[in-house]
Amino acid sequence: MARKAFLDLVPPETAYYINSDCLAERPVLAAVIAGCLATWSQVEVELSLTLAAILDSRTDAGVAVYLSIKASNAQREALSNAALTTLSGDELRAFKAVMSFHQVLVRDRNDLVHGIFGVMPDHPNSLIWIPSAKHAAWLTRANQRAWSLEFDPDPHGPLRKELFIYTLEDLFELKISFIEFFNITTQLQMLLAPIPNLPKAPILQKLLSRPSLRTYLT
Repeated sequence: MARKAFLDLVPPETAYYINSDCLAERPVLAAVIAGCLATWSQVEVELSLTLAAILDSRTDAGVAVYLSIKASNAQREALSNAALTTLSGDELRAFKAVMSFHQVLVRDRNDLVHGIFGVMPDHPNSLIWIPSAKHAAWLTRANQRAWSLEFDPDPHGPLRKELFIYTLEDLFELKISFIEFFNITTQLQMLLAPIPNLPKAPILQKLLSRPSLRTYLT
């Protein structure tokens, strides 16, 4: 997780605001976020091709995928069920590492898509961020106090505890991770695709040697 807690980086009195169009005021940061999401769309394409490659390997993989999708809509679970039916040895080891990496990065992708962003006027190279559910809960409490004319000397106090900050550096770090994962999924897809006369051993070796995957190899 690249972001850091709001109160760990700035004083509590730091001015900020949240609205639906605040990213337009930070076009450089918004462009990096857009780059992250565009890269992740390419990741999803590569993973869909990987699933197609796995299904071309053995017909009983289709049964595993079918049962998995009937049980849930999780793409990773569908891929994993098919892979466990079809792959073995270092190919399976590489696949599991890629899926473990995916499990980490998809949370970062989901946070960018489903979180709420805000701006600090005095910090042009940063954005504040809060989970949608936390923001909705704070708005509910704030509205209830306002409707009951209840005075609150610091209405943003509870909200500050839930805020995080993404710096430009944090977002670039995420984008680099997403690009790295796209390159990994491309290699995985090539490894598993039934491409005639394509030597697979060098592809597998390159995949297993990637520093970003070493943490996830078992």
